[in-house]
Amino acid sequence: MPKTHAPKVRGFYNAYIQSMIYDMRQHSSVALNILFKKTFLGGCLLALWALVAVFVWCAVWLAYYQNRMYPGASIQGVAVGGMRLEKARQVVTGYIDAFSSQIALNDGSATRQASLQNLGASVLLDDALGSAYAVGHAGTLVQRIRALQGEGDYPYA
Repeated sequence: MPKTHAPKVRGFYNAYIQSMIYDMRQHSSVALNILFKKTFLGGCLLALWALVAVFVWCAVWLAYYQNRMYPGASIQGVAVGGMRLEKARQVVTGYIDAFSSQIALNDGSATRQASLQNLGASVLLDDALGSAYAVGHAGTLVQRIRALQGEGDYPYA
């Protein structure tokens, strides 16, 4: 491609500077075009990478909690979040056993011992575990997300 020159100007230095400016103006649109294309392509690749990273993170999160209770789940104040059903059953059973011993009933003149089962109290452990596990695992996707955020009604087993 033949080199085009700027209009003649007095003085060698002024002519040289104006020639450089003229050449930069001619070639700057090409450079800006290439820069824009590279920037746009880089931005698209960055957005795609971020989308893939979010997808992978969600997939790992769902795979990890597929057979576990979500964080923040508790049964009567006993934290069972992140536990599998078997481990949660052991932890909650230990809690129940600690409070299922004999209790003392005092009517002022006499003290009597009784167990909670003798008084008619019972623990529905399977129902409690099912309800704790159902939070975030049961319902539609929107209901699951709301349950994990602490909004809406919790599904009960």
